[in-house]
Amino acid sequence: MVGLMGQISAGVTSSTPASISIVIDLKPSTPTGLHFNPLIKDTQLQLIWNRVKDSDIKEYRVFRNGNLVPIKILSQTAVGVDPQFIDMALSNAMTYKYRVIAVDVAGNKSDMSVEVQETTVGGPGWAR
Repeated sequence: MVGLMGQISAGVTSSTPASISIVIDLKPSTPTGLHFNPLIKDTQLQLIWNRVKDSDIKEYRVFRNGNLVPIKILSQTAVGVDPQFIDMALSNAMTYKYRVIAVDVAGNKSDMSVEVQETTVGGPGWAR
């Protein structure tokens, strides 16, 4: 977030100077590098992405098949660890599409990340 303060005096004969406050809120950078960790379980997918470098990121929001997943991924992960989300209780042999946005402390939202997709493995006896 960039904050700019300034004073303007344009020939006003008042002893109180006029002032203008301008606050520019820029949307955060878009999350990049979305990828899946190799298979955890038949009905789980682990989505990992690169940490957004903006210093005021509060959280990440994950979208599955176009719908917001009701969980917020806080940005305060351990140093050197990229944010991640493990989606559990998925159906076997189904394709899921994911996107992520970053949200800063002012509530500004980034653009959606590139969509990635993965298919869970089949049921019992299924071999990859």
